[in-house]
Amino acid sequence: MMGTVQRQLAVLNQDNPAWRVTRPLRADGTSMGWWAFRYVPLTPSQRCAGLVPSIARGDVVALAMELAAQDDIAHRVGYSTGRP
Repeated sequence: MMGTVQRQLAVLNQDNPAWRVTRPLRADGTSMGWWAFRYVPLTPSQRCAGLVPSIARGDVVALAMELAAQDDIAHRVGYSTGRP
């Protein structure tokens, strides 16, 4: 199973260069869900437009869908989706 998770992380990180995607684990090894953090800080106007600095979701599909929604907003407001 860990091989699948590692592949999913690799794909999400490759396909979403504006984000660092991770899947943190609790001390007992259980998942804390899927998290994504922007590399580049947001301006107040970008936040007002609907961009968020981080996302947490319970499963990989939900995170991928929210990353896609954020990418759509980013393109509309001219946010650079690449790393600095």
